[in-house]
Parts: sequence; structure tokens; C-alpha cells
Amino acid sequence: MPSPQETNVWRFGGLSPWQLIKRTAAGWSDHQLSAKSAQFAYFSMLSLVPLLILTIAAIARLPMAGALKNFHRILRRALPADAYQLIAEQIADIQSHSSATLAVAAVLVALYAGMRLFRTIGEGLNLAFGAPRRRWARTQGVSILIAIGAILLLLIALMLMVIGPHLMRWLLGLLEMQGYQRSILQWVRISIVVVCLLLSTSTIYCLMPAVRVPWHWISPGSVTAVVSWLLICRGLQFYVNYFGQYNKTYGTLAGVVVLLLWFYLSGASLLLGGLVNGVIYRAAEGGNQESVSAADTSD
Repeated sequence: MPSPQETNVWRFGGLSPWQLIKRTAAGWSDHQLSAKSAQFAYFSMLSLVPLLILTIAAIARLPMAGALKNFHRILRRALPADAYQLIAEQIADIQSHSSATLAVAAVLVALYAGMRLFRTIGEGLNLAFGAPRRRWARTQGVSILIAIGAILLLLIALMLMVIGPHLMRWLLGLLEMQGYQRSILQWVRISIVVVCLLLSTSTIYCLMPAVRVPWHWISPGSVTAVVSWLLICRGLQFYVNYFGQYNKTYGTLAGVVVLLLWFYLSGASLLLGGLVNGVIYRAAEGGNQESVSAADTSD
């Protein structure tokens, strides 16, 4: 019989879609993944400024005009207004105080926060997959390696999103398709975001659990995480911009509150996708064990 690693994840481990939804909902409550999402939000806030420092340092070295302006445009589209305003102020402050010492400190803080961030994710995924905890040294090593990879992937993704419009304008000019520029650029940005999110979630779901999980380019969990994150971004942005009264309630802290909420929901979407894959993995494992037991009995 095939092992759980060889089972087609799109068969849901033998579960029906409704069974998968019920087990996922029960697992979210049983494993207290909302608490892990809160930890994710905290360590994301801790790593925010260092990542901004590294991103701005990289963008400043791009040999093209308007790169930072494109970066602002990306943030404005992805974040609620209050959260974007907070980050824009941080970017302006970083630009006026940037130095080599600040960049080195940013790398160290980003690595520490990233390590703790992915350690939190790993603990949540271990609960989802029913896996034992790794040894402390192994957990730290895996977390810091994935943190380094995630920081590099994030910087590359941001660079592509900043550079992409310039390259597309040049290419469309050669092809004499300037009339389609706006719609094509929009699809290019969305494609870059979706591909990077699928790659990053697939990598996390493969490497972080303390069990042997096969690599899948696209899995039900990664699709769940990406789709829910995109819906969260748009939904939260719409709600805060048109219905939220955070400025009246929190005053100058409104941007921090909205950003924390955005990070919390982002962590929740990532853990939800991992839980979906974990439910499928455990169902497939249980089904294979029952099949093996039945075969042994018949023999």
C-alpha cells in the first residue's frame, strides 16, 4: 500500500470535502492555533523595521528611477490605509538615518525575529500533523535556515515587483502594446505575488513539521493559505478604509492596531493551510495503517 507520503493530497486522504472542513475546524480549536497566530503577529511586528531597512537599502541600489515610489505603491495596495501610513513614516525615518551599522543591526534583529517566527509556525504545524517536537538544537537550526530563505525570498519578490513595471514597459514598448500596459502590469504583479506565496507556503509545509512530508508544488493547504490571505488583504483593507473607526478609538495607535490585526490574520491563514494539509496527512496515514492491518489479518 502507498505510504502517506505517496498519497495524492488532492484525494484528501480519503476524506470527503465536508469531513475535511469539519476536522479542520475542530483541529483549529483543539490545537489553539489562534494563540500561535497571535505569536506570529508579535514576532512579525518585531521583524518589520529590520526588513524595511534591508528592503530600502536594496531598493536604493537599484539603477533605476522611481523604484522606491513603486515600493510605496505596492504597500498602499496591499495594506489598509492606517497600516500603510505607519510603514510610510518608518520608511521616511529609515531614509534619513540609514547607515552601515544600522543595516548590520537590522540583519541580526531580522534573523532573530525570523527564527522565533518560524519556530512558532513549526510548533503550530507539529500540532497540525500530530508530530513530536524536534530537539531544541534542530528546531533552532531549521528555523534560522528557513528565516534566511524567507528573508531572501521576500527581498527578491519585492525587487521583482519593483523592477517588473519597468521591464514590462520596456517590453511592451518593443511590442508596441502600450495600450494594454495597465492591465498587463496588474496581472504581472498578481502573478508574482501568487507564485511567491505558493512557493513559500509549499516550502514551509514541507520542511517545518517534525515528520517527513513530501514536496508539493500546489497542495490543498497552500491553495487555502494563499486564497485566504488574498481575501484577508482585500477584506481588511475595505473594512478599515470604509467602516473602521480605529482613528477615533485608538488615536495615534490606530496604525499599529491595524497592522497587528493584519499580521494576526496573515499568520492565521498560513496556519490554516498547514492544518488542512495536516488533516489530510493524518487521514491518509490512518487509512494506510488500516489497510496494512487488514492485509496482515487476511494473510
